[in-house]
Amino acid sequence: MVKRIFIIFFLFFIFNLKAKELTWKDCVNETLNKNPEVLSAKAKLNQEKANAWVAKSSIFPQISASASASRSGIEISSENTNKTGSYGVTYSNSYSTSFSYGISGKQVLFNGFQTLNNINKSNVEVEIAEINYKITSANIRYKLRQAFVNLLKAQELVNITEDILSSREKQFLDIKLRYEAGKEHKGSYLNAEASFLQAQFENEQAKKNFILAQYELAKELGEKDFSDLKVKSDFILTIDTEKQPDFDDLLQKNYEYILLLKNKKIAEYLVASAFGAFWPSVSLVVNLAKSDDVFPTNDNLNWSVGINISLSILDGGLLFSKKNAADENLKQAKMELEYGEKDIFLKIQKSWYDFIDVLNSCKIQEKFLNAAKERAKIADIQYSNGLLSFDNWIIIQDNLVNLKKSYLNSQINLLLYEALWIKIKGGTLEDEKI
Repeated sequence: MVKRIFIIFFLFFIFNLKAKELTWKDCVNETLNKNPEVLSAKAKLNQEKANAWVAKSSIFPQISASASASRSGIEISSENTNKTGSYGVTYSNSYSTSFSYGISGKQVLFNGFQTLNNINKSNVEVEIAEINYKITSANIRYKLRQAFVNLLKAQELVNITEDILSSREKQFLDIKLRYEAGKEHKGSYLNAEASFLQAQFENEQAKKNFILAQYELAKELGEKDFSDLKVKSDFILTIDTEKQPDFDDLLQKNYEYILLLKNKKIAEYLVASAFGAFWPSVSLVVNLAKSDDVFPTNDNLNWSVGINISLSILDGGLLFSKKNAADENLKQAKMELEYGEKDIFLKIQKSWYDFIDVLNSCKIQEKFLNAAKERAKIADIQYSNGLLSFDNWIIIQDNLVNLKKSYLNSQINLLLYEALWIKIKGGTLEDEKI
């Protein structure tokens, strides 16, 4: 089965069949609609928003209704039924029926501001869920960009290795004719043959890597079929590299840093809520009910209104333990914020400087490649005219081959470092949606 699939793809490359070409925007849109991680993250965000109402619901009156119907009786034994006892009392079976229904309500008036703190905490938790979704989206964007760029590299490498193979084949045939004519020694002939075989191997390897890169991108897109997948893009940066960014501003907008701030805020609300548990709880209680032995009942209404006050006197140290735990949690959040701020700031700076270094390196590699191309043209003419030995000529040709692949790697690294920089800045899939 594997061999059959490989043959299909091999023929696909040989005959250069037209494949479905996706732009970067196409990939972003497909990922937003089909990627399982994205869909799962959206569901989790909606779940957190729904859970936030649990805390808010406690601020409203809690009202419940109840109803009951019952029948009871006394059964007299058969030997005493209808007998007359002392004082003229006649013993007989007796039954009674009762119906009741009503409503009751409870409204918390004061509980040490625990309800308010819990609501504030739930609001921050929703904000954290939104930040976590953005972090997830940024991570998926980065992985998608990696897969996209890797497929772009694989496509270009197939083209480059085919050009190299064509050149090596021509060189081998030329050296073979020279060798047969006695103008080159056997070492030159064997070297040219080995270079030709190496070019064949690298071309086949590039085609197999292309298939793997297709599968990698299809996985991020949420697609199952990747047999006709290609990407369409230029090696062009999307961000301005002339102006150095404001690192302090980027820190304040960084999602990981904002997450640390939100966690500290939640810890503060937990401390306030734990302190509020020491205060008395005050509630308004209202009950309305009707009851009778017939249904519907008469107009008699039983009602009650009252104030309930409760205060914990002895709980085995439970409240103090919760307060101490909340205090320690706040200390931890503060320490994580202090360390995280420095770590994230350093990460932002390093990512930018690494990106610029790779950019400058890519420009240098381009200069080397242009020089090697020009030198190879001159060397071909010199070798054809007998002005350059084979040993010197093949060094120049090998250098050109290596620089072609090296420059492609530099371009790919530049796009990957750009993707990492965008991730550090918080670039999400939604930011690029059409």
